[in-house]
Amino acid sequence: MKTDGQEPERAYVALPILADPEGVAIALRWCLDRTNGRHSEIELRLPEKRALHSSNTLQQIEKRGVKVSLETAKGTSEHTSGPVIAYTPSVGSLCQLEDEGRNSAIVAVQVWGPEHDGALPGSVGVQPWITAFRPASLGGQAIEAKDPIIADPVVRQAMATFTHTTNHGRTILDRRDKSRVIDGLMNHLRPNGHQFDPNDLLAAALHDGWRGSGALELRNLATEINNGKRKQVREKFTSDILAMWRVEADQG
Repeated sequence: MKTDGQEPERAYVALPILADPEGVAIALRWCLDRTNGRHSEIELRLPEKRALHSSNTLQQIEKRGVKVSLETAKGTSEHTSGPVIAYTPSVGSLCQLEDEGRNSAIVAVQVWGPEHDGALPGSVGVQPWITAFRPASLGGQAIEAKDPIIADPVVRQAMATFTHTTNHGRTILDRRDKSRVIDGLMNHLRPNGHQFDPNDLLAAALHDGWRGSGALELRNLATEINNGKRKQVREKFTSDILAMWRVEADQG
C-alpha cells in the first residue's frame, strides 16, 4: 500500500465477460462517476497501438475525449491525473501504473486469474495485484485474493525483514539490498525447507508499499533461485537470521 500519499481506488472487470463492449463500458462508467462525466480526465492504457485499431469500442471512447497511452511509454509525463482504464494489462503493466504514483483510480479490464478457463498451468494472471490491493470486482469471474498472502509464516517474517532493511522499504535496486534478499532466499529459506512462491512475494511486496519495479525484481530473483540458479552474494544476513525468523513466526 502507498505510504507517501493518497491511496488510489482500484477495480477490475474480469473475463469471461463479453470482450469489448460490455467490459469497457463498465470500466468507462466507473471512471465517469469519478470525473463528473468528463471524458477528458480519463486515460485508456493499451498494451499496443493495434489494440485501438482493431476495436471499434476503443476508437469510440477515444473520439469522446479519453486520452490513449501505451504501456511501453515508461516514465512519460503525458498521462492524465484522473482515472486510468488498463486494457488487458499484465501484472507487469499494472506494476508500472503503480510506479506512476497515481492518486486517482485504476480499473483493469479483461483480466484473469489462475482459476479462469484457459489459464496456462502455473500462470496466475493478475492475481498478485488482486491479492495486494483487493480491488473491487465490477464484473466477470471474481479473482480470488490469497489470504494470507504468504502461506509459510517464516517466509512472511523474512519478507517483513526484506521490507524493513531495503531502500526505504520500497525497492531492491541497491546492490547491497539485493544481495541480502538473495542471501535470505537462497542460503537461508530454500535449503532449510521454507518454500516460497515468487508471485506471492510480488503480492506481498506491493501490499507492503514497494515500488512496482522493485516488486517485479523480487519476483524475478525468487524465480531464478527456485529454478536452481546460484547468484553471487556480497552482503549477508547474520548466521542466526533463520532462527530469528522462526522465533518471530512462532510468536505470531
